[in-house]
Amino acid sequence: MNKRLLFINLLLFLGCSLSMIAQERRITGKVTSASDGSVLPGVTVQIKGISKGTQTDASGSYSLSVSNNQKTVIFSFVGFTSQEVAIGNKSVINISLKEDVKSLEEVLVVGYGTQIKRDMTGNVAKIKSSDIADMPVPTFDQALQGKAAGVLVNAGSGKLGQGIRINVRGQSSISANTQPLFVIDGIPLTTNNLSFQFGSTNPLADINPQDIESMDILKDAAASAIYGARGANGVIIITTKKGKVGQTRVNFGYQVGSSTPTKKLKFLNTEQYVKFYRQAAANSDRIDSLDQADPDSYTSYMENFYVTQSLGTFGTPQQTSTAWGDLAYQDAPMNQYDMNITSGSEKTSIFMSGQYLDQKGILVGNALTRATGRMNLEHALTDKFKVGINMSMSRTLNKRLSGDRQFDNPTSQLL
Repeated sequence: MNKRLLFINLLLFLGCSLSMIAQERRITGKVTSASDGSVLPGVTVQIKGISKGTQTDASGSYSLSVSNNQKTVIFSFVGFTSQEVAIGNKSVINISLKEDVKSLEEVLVVGYGTQIKRDMTGNVAKIKSSDIADMPVPTFDQALQGKAAGVLVNAGSGKLGQGIRINVRGQSSISANTQPLFVIDGIPLTTNNLSFQFGSTNPLADINPQDIESMDILKDAAASAIYGARGANGVIIITTKKGKVGQTRVNFGYQVGSSTPTKKLKFLNTEQYVKFYRQAAANSDRIDSLDQADPDSYTSYMENFYVTQSLGTFGTPQQTSTAWGDLAYQDAPMNQYDMNITSGSEKTSIFMSGQYLDQKGILVGNALTRATGRMNLEHALTDKFKVGINMSMSRTLNKRLSGDRQFDNPTSQLL
């Protein structure tokens, strides 16, 4: 009877396996440019809704395994309009991608004015407000990560409001500062560490990310030609939002979240600690031929050590076992309130905004509280003459922590 059941289960398993294999099939094809018919290598071919995908080779060809429940494949490439194609029963899908004319007409800020992207000869990357809107990061420089090619963002310790290293096109110096120059509405910003103790500061933490309209990253020698030696490591030009013609609009946003530390340090509890050191003391006594009852033995010393270090609670109902790994960490809630008002006519435009951020870090003692306000007002006196004012206020309370190698750091105190 048992052999018969085992045989039936084996047949069912093989049937399920064959069914799963049968559901998988492979589609192939070639991707070309719709304008001149040339092949496009490096095109991303991805199944919609999941991360599974591939890229075209040097000849523009691709091969991808799909299952019957996957209905759509997406073709995307820089400078071309993405296309979605229904898979159906097709085994060969050839596609022609059209150039993204809209991206070529995009206006870029280059320090000495603006230019249309198709007329640019320098290397400039543009990040729009929609690319970083409502991201759960306290500072906008963290939102740059993965948004522009050649821009590396290193958060370092990961503590709230503390220094972040940004490299544009790699490390340009071993010992000198490699931070790019930040320019907001034409005014260069100071991004150097202003701290003389504890952890490093990040002046960019005073800026409300929701006020940013766009960021243009100058990555080549043109940055030095415009801004001199300060632009040797690249330039990030920040343009804040302005009022728009039309009815007055009031926007309010609220974000709430929480971070919980994972993979905490694990230490011995009281029972494990005592057992470990009793065994170590007994081994030492045996090596030195000492009687464990001898007042000068290692065992006697450790037994007295337990009593004194526990303040007399060892072996009593008041004895406790402390989870030391939990003392350095905490749950980190975050609350953020945003409000902005925009309005404008043919001659006058105004943008006003405010934000309040209250966030804790996962390390005990680390927190960031920020209240910001901004007003951008612009009026056209004539067709060729405009006056305006850009005003920003910020109050930031940054409860910083020392570096991880400092003795007053919570994690160092545990060790």
